[in-house]
Amino acid sequence: QLLCYAKWDSERRNKMLMIVNLDPHNTQAGWVQVPLHALNMDSTQQYMVHDLMTEHKYTWNSEWNYVELRPHEMPVHVFRIETANPGMGHDSLDDKWLPEDHGKHE
Repeated sequence: QLLCYAKWDSERRNKMLMIVNLDPHNTQAGWVQVPLHALNMDSTQQYMVHDLMTEHKYTWNSEWNYVELRPHEMPVHVFRIETANPGMGHDSLDDKWLPEDHGKHE
């Protein structure tokens, strides 16, 4: 019970992807299709989805991507689709959302 839809402006500069868990009680997961061709994006290139609700950023590599939404934690993704830098992986993503002590071991 996932609802996924994309919206974009006429120049395809502002590209959005919204995914909603329609089940208020259970975690829902599945594969969603990003309409890369309609967005004038190369399906062989990485791209980033930036969740505007959490500020998390993910690197995706194809038009089909797995998502999991938990109704009591994160029932929705509001993604802005952005161009990734060549060779960019998860290590290059913005980690401002991490707590100050992330990665520190005592």
